[in-house]
Amino acid sequence: MKSFLIMINRYLSLILSLILFEQSHAQSSSKIAVLQLSNRGNLKEGEISYLTAQLQSLVQQKTKDLYQVMTQDNILTLLPPDQTLESCIEGECEVNIGRLLGASLVVTSYIFRFGSQKTLRYTVKLHETQTGTLLSSQTIKAQKVDELEINLSVAVDALLNDGLNLKDQRTKIEKLNLKDHSKDHSNPPSKQNPSNPSSKVSGEWIDWIFIQGGQFMMGNDAGVDSFEKPAHLVEVKDFYISKTEITNAQYQKCVKAGICTPPHWDDGECYVITGQGWSPGIVKSEFRGDNQPVICVDWSQARVFAKWVGGDLPSEAQWEYAARSRGNEKLYPWGNQKTTCQYAVVADGHMGCWQMRTWDVCSFPEGHTAQGLCDVVGNVAEWVLDEKHESYVGAPSDDRAWCQDQACQTARTSLINRGGNWATIADDRLALTTRKSEVFGLLYDLHGFRVIKHIQKEKNIP
Repeated sequence: MKSFLIMINRYLSLILSLILFEQSHAQSSSKIAVLQLSNRGNLKEGEISYLTAQLQSLVQQKTKDLYQVMTQDNILTLLPPDQTLESCIEGECEVNIGRLLGASLVVTSYIFRFGSQKTLRYTVKLHETQTGTLLSSQTIKAQKVDELEINLSVAVDALLNDGLNLKDQRTKIEKLNLKDHSKDHSNPPSKQNPSNPSSKVSGEWIDWIFIQGGQFMMGNDAGVDSFEKPAHLVEVKDFYISKTEITNAQYQKCVKAGICTPPHWDDGECYVITGQGWSPGIVKSEFRGDNQPVICVDWSQARVFAKWVGGDLPSEAQWEYAARSRGNEKLYPWGNQKTTCQYAVVADGHMGCWQMRTWDVCSFPEGHTAQGLCDVVGNVAEWVLDEKHESYVGAPSDDRAWCQDQACQTARTSLINRGGNWATIADDRLALTTRKSEVFGLLYDLHGFRVIKHIQKEKNIP
């Protein structure tokens, strides 16, 4: 009997060892690419190489048991000559470079000088390549390169701690209730609950557009990535949709009524444009006009507003059907011509049509849909109900949102936004079939929303 127990013990030990080996192997096979520092501060080539090597060494030290850090020689071998950070305008470019390298995470860094003292500003960012999510960003300032090196270790610690903690938490979010992730719990639960009948208004001050239902082919088999595929037939019922993206003035009505929490303009939680990328900060006054689309509100805040006016966020199918003028096969509301600032607020030559900001809604009439919807391309990317899926395989054949629970109430890791924004490059990524996603809870000055009403649930049609 004793020998039998010893044999069982050895067998269990062997199984445990194999499991631990497999886990260790899976972790070590995850790659981090630390890209060459982007020199926007007129530093010498030797200084750039030195800082890049220091950054790579620090990342390697702090993640040695979790990730394999790619060498610079390996990166240069795999990367096409034209794929550098110098050509990047927005974070998506950084992520695409990481994907080309087969890395699960990509660390990028930028350095430039500003002010009369020519202060060096060194920004380091961590992206997850699978979802395109910016996990963390850190900035340090100094007068000399050797002063940057002193603070770099602390910055990398914060970058990896914040970023990897967020990445780990994304797998746990779906177990939590949506309201537990609200940015502001200061209001009583009855006011935070969008289903509270006493908190609803009819939204007469929203310009509603009627969208007659029908069938259409959602998606695009010739799209830029698998995210848009396969094209599939969807049946859509009649509904109403707001003509415009919800404006600052409209959202403030909900805030003043004590229902909505304020947009995250002044609390440092929203990633805002800084001139050389995005980092947490204060929203500039140029984004705060009454008729500009509201920004720096997350998905749950948007949904509270939508419920308050008697509606909801659109499902992805409803959004695409309306944006494509009831399922038109054209790539854009105006046809198949390339997006320019004649039609939409985008990065045509420069971000925000050279204004580096959003514009008042409906500023580009030539970009309206056949039914009169404004800004379905550009200005702000619009939240929809659906959570992220890698393709349309298994998607609903009707206009329901595609969520892990039928009512789309459970929090999930990444959520879909549509339409592109004022910083999106004017190319085929702005086609109306293009899909983007963002991790739940992250805030940017790039995102807003519009709302819909389900006709069959409304007694009084607006």
